[in-house]
Amino acid sequence: MLERSRNPPLTVLSDYATCSRYTYVVLLAVLKHLPRIKTLQLCGSHAGWEDIEPILEHPAPLLTDSSMDDLDLPDDLFKGQAPKLTNLILCDCRNWSGQAKVLTNLITFELAPNAPISAEEYIEGLSHLSNVKVLVLSGESFLDNPTSSSSATAHLPALQTLKVSVDILLCALVLNQTSFSSDSNPSITVTCGSIFGLPSTAEEFSHLSDLGIAFQQKSRQLKLPNELTLDFINECLHVSILDTLNIQIETTNMQLIPDILGAFLSRMSLDHLQFLVICQIPMTETDWQRFGILDGLISLGIYDYQSNVETFLKVFSKKAQVQGGCSNTSQAARFLFHGLEGLTLYRWKFALPVVISPPARTTCFQALKATLQARADGCVQLSSLVMCHCSELTDVDIDALRKTVDTLESGVDYGMEAFESDIDD
Repeated sequence: MLERSRNPPLTVLSDYATCSRYTYVVLLAVLKHLPRIKTLQLCGSHAGWEDIEPILEHPAPLLTDSSMDDLDLPDDLFKGQAPKLTNLILCDCRNWSGQAKVLTNLITFELAPNAPISAEEYIEGLSHLSNVKVLVLSGESFLDNPTSSSSATAHLPALQTLKVSVDILLCALVLNQTSFSSDSNPSITVTCGSIFGLPSTAEEFSHLSDLGIAFQQKSRQLKLPNELTLDFINECLHVSILDTLNIQIETTNMQLIPDILGAFLSRMSLDHLQFLVICQIPMTETDWQRFGILDGLISLGIYDYQSNVETFLKVFSKKAQVQGGCSNTSQAARFLFHGLEGLTLYRWKFALPVVISPPARTTCFQALKATLQARADGCVQLSSLVMCHCSELTDVDIDALRKTVDTLESGVDYGMEAFESDIDD
């Protein structure tokens, strides 16, 4: 006979939407079974939270995942006995940095303070994360002193992924006060800028030299803000080991885009770039050529801006002499985008008239087919061509393109996901 277990693991989820006096009383009763709780989500909006805080001082031997919002944590959370807790999210929680025994076992940790924390608190708390592999830091006011010159750092020996989304003036400080093992090579994604407002005065920009250093030393992946100013580009972006770049500039003044893009590209080294997405911005032939000479670029996505069709195809069909590495000697002419393996085209109009070799006029489709065939004949055939929401293509046209590449995918189900899967692979 099977006997029903009286001690199954519990999942407890409490948020702002479910707060009431009745649910609070129930929650208080359930939390007394803390040793049986496996997943715990709490928010501190309850008026009588002081009744719950002492309960969190008891051991939680089965707890694996926890999320806490707006709480004053007890000095000895879970009595330091939560050996299975590997995933923890703290939003606007006080007294977190001294929880050494709890923090030590974490694999994933997300920290989002609503009030500024000191650099000392930040370093103390993160110094306990000896096993953390994924760290997410966010908040409008993250550190309370963006001009701090402290040389102390929080060392994260096991870190594999760091995501930082903070005010632009604090981003450099966060990165500069976080160090990693030399052989861990973590993937770092930095989002800063207009989500919390760009600096507007010269005094605010005076802090940004460190941001350039921080990016140059540590950033592998960079997501640009949705809105950019030329001053932001000129001051901030000194990226040297970037391998993934997604460029999308949104501005009401389209005339600024060439200056913004030119300043951006001129200030960064693209030698390590492998994945590139150009979305909704006009590119000149010179802009495309900067990317076309990169040996390491293997995947390219072009989205939603029709003026790019002609300028890209002109460069994609060109051969040029490339400097020979450290020897600085000239090599034989070869196709630009020589190492490109995958090309994703989104919302291209293939009936669009283009002039690739003046004065001859042709269509986008004919120019692309001729270029792909020429590259295949020159032993630089694409491994993959993906076309999503591309109009004016017949089955005959698709079959003709299919002969020039190893694999071709076409339809409405392909797009940015195809590019992102390449990066993940």
